[in-house]
Amino acid sequence: MHEQILDQTHRIWSDGLSRRQYGRYNLAQMRTPWGSRHLQRLALVDGARVLASAKRYDLAAVLDGRPVAVVGIGAVFTPPELRGRGHGQQMVRSLIARARSDGADLALLFSEIGSAYYERLGFTTVPVDACELIVRAFTGAPAVPMRTGDERDLPFIADIHASRAAGYRFSLGYDADWLQYSIARRRLLCGLGRPGEREVEFLVTEEGTRPVAWVLLQVERGQSGQGRGDRWTLESCGDRDPSGARVGAKLALGTGERTLRLIVGSGMLLIAALYAVLQLSALLR
Repeated sequence: MHEQILDQTHRIWSDGLSRRQYGRYNLAQMRTPWGSRHLQRLALVDGARVLASAKRYDLAAVLDGRPVAVVGIGAVFTPPELRGRGHGQQMVRSLIARARSDGADLALLFSEIGSAYYERLGFTTVPVDACELIVRAFTGAPAVPMRTGDERDLPFIADIHASRAAGYRFSLGYDADWLQYSIARRRLLCGLGRPGEREVEFLVTEEGTRPVAWVLLQVERGQSGQGRGDRWTLESCGDRDPSGARVGAKLALGTGERTLRLIVGSGMLLIAALYAVLQLSALLR
């Protein structure tokens, strides 16, 4: 069943990987410590035939100072020849119903199609933003000491996130396993793709022996013969200093001038409340 889902979705979500590499990429994500506990790929089936599929992520969040359980829904897919029969909606409704019985309070759904389809299921669109910054490289020695990050830094980074998120009504939770999954997912894509096509840069600044700032960058190398420059995307960052000065110093490393994309999601992020007490209007007002 899993292989059938991968066959169906490879063309649109493979990021340039071959079908074999795409299978290894998905399997490796589910074998990480976080993925093995919090990530499932589910399907609506008729016998041995997959009618629709989706990913379920079991997430933690904080709303108004109290913990809430969140089900994340992504990669909703119906084969083209089976569309228009309600299979996708049934897939999402069944996934939400199961999550509700497991104690979920909220549903977050990520989609690259228009919002109208999911609004019929009770979701409300939450706008996402993307922007570009022109970064001019700093030619001297780094203004702050920094090094490549590793797994020993992840609990400290989770603490930085928690302290910065405390000022907001709603925030998704970070822990060391989630951060390891997030970084591993990007490194897997680099390792399985064509050599030199992508890179991941994970940099931290520390004071004493504790990290106090970090950046996670993904670099897609352009092809100069085709007029394409490198594409730099800031995937994640944080700084105990509210000014973010240490993050800025990391971004200025390198040579020349580059365009840095800050993407908060891509496509459409939607939120639905599973219980009346957590209606979206209460979340956003």
